[in-house]
Amino acid sequence: MADYDQKTDDSPWANRFHGGYAYLIPQIITGAPVCVSLQISASDEAKRPKYEEMISQNYNEWFAQTAKIIRSAGREQEFADVLQILDRGISVEFSRPGQAADIVFYIVPFKEMQQVCGTTAGGCYIRGNDMPAIYLPKNQLLMALLSAGRVNTRRIGVHEIGHSLGLSD
Repeated sequence: MADYDQKTDDSPWANRFHGGYAYLIPQIITGAPVCVSLQISASDEAKRPKYEEMISQNYNEWFAQTAKIIRSAGREQEFADVLQILDRGISVEFSRPGQAADIVFYIVPFKEMQQVCGTTAGGCYIRGNDMPAIYLPKNQLLMALLSAGRVNTRRIGVHEIGHSLGLSD
């Protein structure tokens, strides 16, 4: 897949792009699991199972919603090969200490996320020096209130997962 997503973006992390950096698409096509490293604070360690479930659900929701859009548009024949992959879903595994991962999810306080992603961002996908990463804010009551519940860590995660598949905004 061409390395095209958001190359002209002037966000604080735009200079971190490296041509040809791998997306997750090849392993998804083959059905290989995506291995995720989840980075959270020590104080949030009790929430790890909740975050792991959210990330797995986000990937599968992305696949299910995309299949639904294709079907509702009546374009099943045009996208028959893609629908096979979308309907199969995705296997997400979580790395343990010392195990390699394909992508890192950082769930951090909102202000920390803004330092990495920019002050207007709700989250971000970065293809950095080591491996692709998604930064998500911890659910914040203020964020939920100001957006009337439309913006939360789960919804931002689904959006950023699209970037990990090679799609731009």
